[in-house]
Amino acid sequence: MKRWFGKFQKVIEQVAVLCTDLLENLQLKDKTELTKYLYMGKQRVWELNINGVNYKFHGAGCDAYYENKYIQWDFGRRSHWCCIDPWFIANTLKTNRSEYIQFYDGDFIKSKCEEAVIKGEMYCSNGRYYYTIPLEETFKPQFPEQFDSIIIEHFNDKWKLLRNKEVNCWMVG
Repeated sequence: MKRWFGKFQKVIEQVAVLCTDLLENLQLKDKTELTKYLYMGKQRVWELNINGVNYKFHGAGCDAYYENKYIQWDFGRRSHWCCIDPWFIANTLKTNRSEYIQFYDGDFIKSKCEEAVIKGEMYCSNGRYYYTIPLEETFKPQFPEQFDSIIIEHFNDKWKLLRNKEVNCWMVG
């Protein structure tokens, strides 16, 4: 299913690349550590230049300038690097002279996002929009029915959970 918001999917993907590069160069492991570094350190970080990308942090987001390109975004909630702020997306597309001229208008993007929310393709939280994952792109993992403990690995982190009522709720059902 091809969605209309694929027109600015490239912006979302570029944000993910920029953020991953930022993490690697600051030697941080995730968005939580980045938030602590930027906003909760002894000195508030407002601007960084890494690998030719000039990052300027603002409120809940960032502007990035590189190779005659400009991207403006707010950091998303939970694991999302980027939420879709209609006016930030419009400003990014307009500044970069995107071929999608109709998307230079934040109100137009907002109306399209609202239509996508009604269709279940997106959801809205605090005035910001996020993609939903289509059901056909999901899967239900096959967990073992008999176990004493389970090990969860995520990148370089590892947790061992002993079987208990909470683990049973999401493992066994």
